[in-house]
Amino acid sequence: MFLSTIRQFAVASVVVLLSWSTSQAQTTGKAAFDAYLDTLTDLGLTLSVEAIDYDQDADVLTVKELVVSGGGQLLNDFRQDDGETPSPAAFSFKIRADLCKLEGFAQEDRTFSASLYSCSGSNGLSGSVTFDEALRAQLWHFTDNFEALNYRVSLPVIDNKAEARSFREWRPLVHALLLPSFDLMTADREHSDLFVNRLDGEDEELILNQRVMRKQLRIQNSRDGYWERMEFELGSTEVLAAVDESVSEGGYSQGRSELLGVNFSAYLDVLAGDRIPAGQDVQLVETAVERNVRTTLPIDEGLEMDISIDKAETRGVSLRARSFDLFKLATGMMVPRNWQTETALFDYLLSESFQFARIFSYGGLDYSGLKLDIADTSGRNEFSIFVDSVTLSDLSSNGVDDLTVSGIRIPDIPGGGSARVDRASLFNIEFAEYEPMIPVLKALLSDIDSAGADPVGMFRAVLPRSLAYTVEGADLDLPGADDMSIGKAHFSAATSVPPLPTRIDIDYRDIRHPLEMVSEGQVKTLLKTLGFSEIVWSSQTRLHWDEETLDLQLEKLKVSIEGLGALEIDARFANVSRALFEDPLGQGELALAMAQFVNASVSFRDAGLVAGGLGKIAATQGMPEAVFREALLKQIDEAAAQVQNKTFSEMVNDAASTFLETPGELKATLTPRTPVPLTHILGSMAAPQTLPDLLAVKIEAN
Repeated sequence: MFLSTIRQFAVASVVVLLSWSTSQAQTTGKAAFDAYLDTLTDLGLTLSVEAIDYDQDADVLTVKELVVSGGGQLLNDFRQDDGETPSPAAFSFKIRADLCKLEGFAQEDRTFSASLYSCSGSNGLSGSVTFDEALRAQLWHFTDNFEALNYRVSLPVIDNKAEARSFREWRPLVHALLLPSFDLMTADREHSDLFVNRLDGEDEELILNQRVMRKQLRIQNSRDGYWERMEFELGSTEVLAAVDESVSEGGYSQGRSELLGVNFSAYLDVLAGDRIPAGQDVQLVETAVERNVRTTLPIDEGLEMDISIDKAETRGVSLRARSFDLFKLATGMMVPRNWQTETALFDYLLSESFQFARIFSYGGLDYSGLKLDIADTSGRNEFSIFVDSVTLSDLSSNGVDDLTVSGIRIPDIPGGGSARVDRASLFNIEFAEYEPMIPVLKALLSDIDSAGADPVGMFRAVLPRSLAYTVEGADLDLPGADDMSIGKAHFSAATSVPPLPTRIDIDYRDIRHPLEMVSEGQVKTLLKTLGFSEIVWSSQTRLHWDEETLDLQLEKLKVSIEGLGALEIDARFANVSRALFEDPLGQGELALAMAQFVNASVSFRDAGLVAGGLGKIAATQGMPEAVFREALLKQIDEAAAQVQNKTFSEMVNDAASTFLETPGELKATLTPRTPVPLTHILGSMAAPQTLPDLLAVKIEAN
């Protein structure tokens, strides 16, 4: 939203500067007027003016009905390299000021200044740019009753004989027009209309219209394109876009807003691409604050969303110079016929769109007091989503530090019910490298089936290197159903050897939902038998692979269900090479075979499954609990006997008998003296009686 504000001021600066450049004449008379004409001619501009009056006693210059016009050609290279010379873009503009006054005008070489510069009435700029007779952009901009204190600008010397120039050659003039210095500038109102039409012979087709308005504009301390502060009382933007016979409309309005520390010259330099070294960051906006923002967005046919924000604050907006051409990107999108093939255009637009998005970075965003009203266009079936705040920190082409949404509430869900989320965060996101990603995305978007040819390579190229999320305090209450809630859900994953994660941390706590949501049939049957209509469960998982030691450790895998118990597993493996994570479907199988088992433990702590559940299960079988327990022990004895190791069988039977008699904790540990190759363990399956001794298995209860 604030970038639209920047564009508005840039256009206003052109009006102010060109309408004021007549003031080269320090005295009235032909000599002053000739000097004025010489300056405009030197810039390639032409002039008409109704009258220029100079009050020498008051040192005030008055200019009536000034019209300044100009134009030229902008070289571009948006065609593919097919040996043809690209057609330059033709542009023209006209500026009109009704009545302007300048006090204390002074001139030093090509630098001009005035202690007070004001224009009454509506002062306008109109301009158009035509690309290869295929696309035309037209702009009308008006500023009402503006005034500037201690205004100062320096005009460049350019070659006005060149018929066409690249943007870099035009830039000195563009910079001069957009970078005036002043202590204070005010305007009652500024408004503009931008139209973009696709051309086909004499026919024109509208594809974009944007209308912007600001009231009570005030800008303080502008120096060479850096504004200390800009503010306005009211603003609005309306956008209409037409694509493939479909039309979408949008826009927003805002109340009192301000921008602090705006470096507009850096913005132009980065887009030009050669004044700031590639890869170097420059700050565009220190802080932007917008209040009472309102916007309407179409969601689907017949469905729209109204969004209101009490306060939106953006901090630390920076730009990074990258090697791409903005004009080539824009014309490539809107004039596709200038490319030899659709494939060439598609490849270019994909990579350059990514490059353009990678220009911007944001230090922080803080939105407070959000409300989203979703309804069909008839106004029926409306419901609202309330959000206390949205915060974002450090968004750039490298990733996202943190995005947190707090206080989400849906008090009235259509059909009944309500929902809330206390806090939801997405954080520690590190994007994959840009260069390897682009060819993979091109292949996927051209042929989605190509993903099956090399799925590992695709995931390696596009998946983030790290990602984490947390959800806290979530509740869903639907009529006729048990409540669902989340105490906490945390997930984080990172990798040093993509595509598979080499570190995983999962922590789910107090997850409550109806039994019907359990998908595993046998588990659902058991829980129904035990009298459960809903379950509350928690789980924790921590896994880490050390690239230096090649150790893979499952520090914890724990699942606990309220009223049943908790199962916990930990394990450690050695000599796990990076190939397992880097090439899981190829060399990963060999890497797994070369790994070694170090130790592990498995434990179950009863919280009702045995102590209170055996009797219920026995009742469904039509037998006393004691008889059912004996039958269960017999089944355990038969299973242990298949290992064909007497010592192991006795250990299992003793532990099971003790645990079923006095439920507490049942634990198995595997602690061989030295790491055991996994191939050795697999080979021992043919002689299972050797496994308990090989792995130093110990099973005990309580």
